[in-house]
Amino acid sequence: MQVVQYLLAHNYLLTALELLVEAQEAGNEEDVDSLQHFFSDQAKFPAEVVAKYDPNDGTAACLHNPAEMRNAGSRFLVACN
Repeated sequence: MQVVQYLLAHNYLLTALELLVEAQEAGNEEDVDSLQHFFSDQAKFPAEVVAKYDPNDGTAACLHNPAEMRNAGSRFLVACN
């Protein structure tokens, strides 16, 4: 999907995360499968590094459980920068 490639290439991570969550809620996960892989990549987003940002808000858990991404909101991206 060209939109996904564009968002990732330009480092629009929050927009990419929002697209992933919206697609999941709409039942269109297959349309943004590459985003699922991107945000689940522990090499890019090590859970232990994210947990250091704010271990009490569940942000680290959302990395590897996309259903939790909506709950973490933009804190997820702040933690990963």
